[in-house]
Order: sequence, then structure tokens, then C-alpha cells
Amino acid sequence: MTGLDVDVMPLSGESYKMRGKVYKETKNVFLIEDRNNNIKMFPKNSIILTTQLDDRSVVKIDGNLMLGRPEERIKKHYKISFKF
Repeated sequence: MTGLDVDVMPLSGESYKMRGKVYKETKNVFLIEDRNNNIKMFPKNSIILTTQLDDRSVVKIDGNLMLGRPEERIKKHYKISFKF
């Protein structure tokens, strides 16, 4: 996830929106760097990250699925449903 260009959207309300790069990831927080090189902290359990891949497809990532350390997440099994 580090280095990925993302749009940050809140799960509920319009409290904050931001566009930037993922600077660092911890167990419960994403650190996002904006265009002015300011780093802001976002809790994983309250955001949705949106990014565009090289083939122009748009991916939305629920922060709740990203909880935990990156090295521990690969051991988990998720049942994911896609809604169009």
C-alpha cells in the first residue's frame, strides 16, 4: 500500500476528504502525504480508500478490511462480496 495514490473518503458524513499518497501504514492508521508534503493520520476503521489502477479500473478499499499489521493480514481469510 505504501506509495499508492489514493482518495480518502469517510465512511459516514463529510468530515474529511483528501487526495495523496500512502506514506506509511501501521496497525490501525494510514499516514497519507498530500501535495504540500503534509502528512495526515487517518484511522483505518473510519475511511474508504479509492485508487485507480494502471488499466484505468477504480478500486475501493474498505479500511476495516485493512485493520492489522500488513504482515499479519496475509494470514487472514476474508469473504468479500462485490456490489455493482
